[in-house]
Amino acid sequence: MTEENLYAAPGAELSVETEIVASALATRWSRLLARLADGIANLVAFVPLSLALYFLLPGSEFYLLAGIFGLAGLVAAFHWIRYNLRMMSKNGQTFGKIAMGIRVVRVDGSRLTLLRWFTHRFLVISLVSSIPWIGLFVALANYLAIFRKSRRCLHDMVADTKVVNA
Repeated sequence: MTEENLYAAPGAELSVETEIVASALATRWSRLLARLADGIANLVAFVPLSLALYFLLPGSEFYLLAGIFGLAGLVAAFHWIRYNLRMMSKNGQTFGKIAMGIRVVRVDGSRLTLLRWFTHRFLVISLVSSIPWIGLFVALANYLAIFRKSRRCLHDMVADTKVVNA
């Protein structure tokens, strides 16, 4: 006969799955190249809208062409923004970050939500950077902060994020 405590709490092995990632920090060069790739891709995505505005200049007779480029531009811009927002919410990556093999995560390694990315990482620094005179120094300090040992810009510190290898 085994001695078993009938009043003991049942035992079970639990496994907790988290998204904590112990990846190395992304290099400064990979972050820069990702930012440049995003900028070039954004430029290409918004070219049709720019052409539409060009054809709508006073004195232009290309209203039909402006309408075609305008419609194509709106469709391209909508899908490009939707793609980047979906990838950012799913993986913490934009087009450029995917190309460079890096991603944005919280400091503890957990996934960055889209709301936090927009409000903390993007909106705060954008609003402060738009203040005349002060904004120039904040924008410069934002990017120069990457040269610290932690490799985190000001927008990373505000959002409590870091950029790691994917």
